[in-house]
Amino acid sequence: MAMRKNAVANKVAVGDEYSNDEISHIFKCSTQGGMRRSHSTLALVLTSHHDDPNNAYFDYWQDNIFYYTGMGMEGDQDLNYAQNKTLAESNSNGIVVYLFEVFSNQKYTYRGIVKLVAEPFQKEEIDFGGNPRKVWKFPLKLINHELLDDLFIKKEQETLEKSVKSISDAVLTKKVRLFDGIARSRRAVTKTYE
Repeated sequence: MAMRKNAVANKVAVGDEYSNDEISHIFKCSTQGGMRRSHSTLALVLTSHHDDPNNAYFDYWQDNIFYYTGMGMEGDQDLNYAQNKTLAESNSNGIVVYLFEVFSNQKYTYRGIVKLVAEPFQKEEIDFGGNPRKVWKFPLKLINHELLDDLFIKKEQETLEKSVKSISDAVLTKKVRLFDGIARSRRAVTKTYE
């Protein structure tokens, strides 16, 4: 019997860090892959790794929309392939989508439940082998957690700066050539003290 959606959501807290094994245990999903579907919990767990400079996936926030890259490390991605199709149909297939971001090895920060808010679209990026390819981007928005904490954003920025320093000049040059020139921005909550 499938678990109720709220029962799974109540086992994780936004902003808390989890291990890969904990995520697998809570959601009854695989420990591998960026898109992990669980039929028993009716969940699709998305993990976005910002800690690996050689990552073939470039996920990013723009105006509080998270652009998540589909499955497939080499060559053009297929929208109807495996969990790409699950995510593309997530507004009508009964699956709840959970987002985790990784900024340091084996620490998965839970961001919350996300919803597909626009049609997936294709974009050209670099694959695992360093070659240009077409990927699918999924525009996702956090439900009930729209504003990000400024400390979270600072942590993300520091991780990205470190990873850029370790990318080879050849790979960095290819990525820069494919950059769309759009500045990334987000609204955030900032603590102030009186």
